Amino acid sequence: MEGGVAGGGAGFGAGAGRRRRRRRRSKAAAEQAVDVRVQPYATVDADGRKIISKGGTGHWVIDSESFSFDFLMESLRVEFKWGSNQSPLVWYFNKNLGEDVRLIGDTDLPDIFEMYATEASFHLLVAVLEESMDVASVCCVHEPIAIIPPENPSHNDGSGQAATNVGGSAQPTTVEADVREPDMFDNEEEYVGPAAIGVGGQSSQTAATGVEAPEVEVTDEDPQVVRVLHDPENPNIVKNALFPDMISFRKAVRHYAIKKGFEFADLKTAKTRFIATCRAEGCPWRIRASLIHDKKTIKITVLPFEHKCASTKLREGKMATQGWVADRLGDWLKNNPKKGAKDARGKLQEQYEIKLKYSKAWSGCRPYVGVDSTKLTGKYTGQLASATSVDGHNWLFYVSYAIFDLATDDNWLWFMKQLNRAIGCPEGLVISTDACKGLEKAVSAAFSDPVEHRECIRHLYVNFLKKYHGSVITEHLYPAARSYTEEGFKCGFGESSKCDYLTNNVSESFNAQIRNLKGLLPHELVDSIRELIMEKMATRRDVGKKMDDGIIPGVMKQLNDATSLLKVVKIARSDDGFAEVTLVDTDNKTRRHIVDLDNQKCSCRAWQITGKPCRHALAWICSSGGRIQDFVSPYYSVQMFRIAYAGRVPPMTDRTQWPVVDLGFKVHVPKQKRGAGRPRVQRIRGFLEPGRKRVKCKRCKRFGHFEKTCKLAEPADADDMSSHCTPQKRYIAVIVLLFLISLCASGLYSLTPT
Repeated sequence: MEGGVAGGGAGFGAGAGRRRRRRRRSKAAAEQAVDVRVQPYATVDADGRKIISKGGTGHWVIDSESFSFDFLMESLRVEFKWGSNQSPLVWYFNKNLGEDVRLIGDTDLPDIFEMYATEASFHLLVAVLEESMDVASVCCVHEPIAIIPPENPSHNDGSGQAATNVGGSAQPTTVEADVREPDMFDNEEEYVGPAAIGVGGQSSQTAATGVEAPEVEVTDEDPQVVRVLHDPENPNIVKNALFPDMISFRKAVRHYAIKKGFEFADLKTAKTRFIATCRAEGCPWRIRASLIHDKKTIKITVLPFEHKCASTKLREGKMATQGWVADRLGDWLKNNPKKGAKDARGKLQEQYEIKLKYSKAWSGCRPYVGVDSTKLTGKYTGQLASATSVDGHNWLFYVSYAIFDLATDDNWLWFMKQLNRAIGCPEGLVISTDACKGLEKAVSAAFSDPVEHRECIRHLYVNFLKKYHGSVITEHLYPAARSYTEEGFKCGFGESSKCDYLTNNVSESFNAQIRNLKGLLPHELVDSIRELIMEKMATRRDVGKKMDDGIIPGVMKQLNDATSLLKVVKIARSDDGFAEVTLVDTDNKTRRHIVDLDNQKCSCRAWQITGKPCRHALAWICSSGGRIQDFVSPYYSVQMFRIAYAGRVPPMTDRTQWPVVDLGFKVHVPKQKRGAGRPRVQRIRGFLEPGRKRVKCKRCKRFGHFEKTCKLAEPADADDMSSHCTPQKRYIAVIVLLFLISLCASGLYSLTPT
């Protein structure tokens, strides 16, 4: 009884071991190595000259589960560039047929993977042909990939006929077959010795079959070069998987997390390594990837568990960044230029089954919004509130606008809530306003997530001058505000918005554009603004189409001009990504800062806040021969600029053709709150603004008030007026007195009464 129990336990353990080994083998079988050899071919350039290409070889590691024929063709086209009138033909060796067979499509791939499952590698031969050539003519000229003899070869006696019976009997012998199904785990150990190698230097295959093995092909391929076949849309996130570079791996693992439905935590990324865990509490999923020997390819080294925690697709997450949206919508927007942000959002949500914020779909701009209002000067007065942003070209981007009667706390709270519904709360969002208390309360109350609230430095400066005077304010306030370090005003700026604006000029620019429209009726005003935005969007969409991919030319010109003004003293290298850069600043003082190229940081903090390499980073990039555009934030890329203006404002007919809608209530004319006199068209300028008319007091001769409101005491009688006379009047009185004295001396004038 005990023996039976023990035997059953052993059998169960052996069966479980076999299943585990099968699972490991099936998982390993998903990875296949592909050796591709492209035969020489000829192309014709634009001048009609014939160019001979020697072809080439490649070694790829693929995932058989996600590999497709179209992806193979696209990878070959990128790796080996042939003419537009040429097309490739792909061949592989079919073991069952014993000959080379053309690869037609995805239907042949499962047979190839199953055929070469044991070797986990196979060869492909590519022939590049002109479209006018006959495919059949190529089948006879290309070299075979391999020669594999049949499993049971018949020995030839030299007469051309095969010997079928060794004993001389013409009757075939009957062999008792073993009907037991073979077990793949019961194989005996393979013996390797002289018999296996062969006699006289012949291989075992040659000695047993009489057929010589094919010669090993000699190529000039570097065995240290690793070629990785990577599918960005279906990344292979498994242990020991390879990726072309760190940027491709970051995009792949983020796309994998979005498709699986989880978020990263404890993220640590650099040029040579990547570490991340799952944000869900108690989830053991973690990943680590690093560089391999070629200093370029990334390999997943640690991935002990599969992700099995609850999905985060049902809520708005932070994994779908603007860069991810740009990669997904780039080609789609080119093929659908008339689609708007709403269509783009619906496409992503339907394809990836995620909940995406509207701001992710439209935001090709930096997460910086300026909010302000301006007074209407028409028949119906009120306030026109606006929210504007800036694109990568530093051009004004229109977000939203509304009309209300007064700039009260309730109206501002309503406007900010509508703004929150429209753009959401992107990571690093900045709201810039003037020194308005109502806006300060509305920003904190309307946005549930904390946002960075900036106030215009110009309004703060004016408020300071109302109570404080002297050089401390007039000479030191702005220099301190422009500093990025801890002792400066910009030290409190976040690093996500990539915008270092001190003023709210984006709102003032919008107010200047619609200055001549503020006297229109409300419906004419909003329609005119809509038409203005529609034309701006169309014009800038055309500008984006004409620009080449990469960084916006205006940004690159600015950075290139900055390199010509650098005064480099010393660059001391610490590592591949760290260095000390000593420069002479604009104030002719020598300062040293630490530059980290891998994380795009500098101790001066200008690089982190603006998203563009600072002077210290430019010095090291240029001295090391790097490309400046590789270190610029994606917010300044042409692709993000195109996404910002991908949507279009639909045109509308005039008011007479608008449909009549029954609201269920009657909309009355706004209440008039006009004061006495003619309505003011121009606003009252501040006392520091140029062009403001300054009044002068006739009593104290100072500016800023009239004589009626002068605080200087009024003289008691006329005798005291002399003390308040101006120097010019005193000089005139003295001259008149001297003239009278001269007349008396000459007898022409007498002071005695007659």
